[in-house]
Amino acid sequence: MKKLLFVLMVALVSCKPFQYLTGADYEKSEFIAVEGSSKDQIFIKANEWMVNVFRDARSIIQFKDKDEGRIIGKYLLRPDLLCPGGQYGPTDCGLYAIINIYIKDDAAKISVEPQGIWVYDSSVAKLSNYSPEQANSDIDALIKDFKIFKTKEEAVW
Repeated sequence: MKKLLFVLMVALVSCKPFQYLTGADYEKSEFIAVEGSSKDQIFIKANEWMVNVFRDARSIIQFKDKDEGRIIGKYLLRPDLLCPGGQYGPTDCGLYAIINIYIKDDAAKISVEPQGIWVYDSSVAKLSNYSPEQANSDIDALIKDFKIFKTKEEAVW
């Protein structure tokens, strides 16, 4: 009985609460000026960028309307994210982000918002090793890549 009580006390003392993170807390958007480009040219470039960035089959363009100047895509931001599982332990579920691109003449706006909730645990257990800092870094890199792609000159052939 003393052994059982000791094991329970050790288990309770060593438990650390998980940090539940929501994607809405990490939404970022940025306005990008693209001088001398028409709405149609920017729309085509934005579609090209999504095709180049969406390398995983689970990342898809969900909606696009050239007249409205709007493209929406579901992007697999973190493919190897573990989620708390059932009786068999953590499962691979991935973290998705919705990417909204708004387009008008000479400008584009990109918005990236992670979806759902993920759990972060910095302990040895490593239930999920995707921290808020990493999420911010990944979103910043995605937006930076979009900016570079939009302003890159096309080769004439």
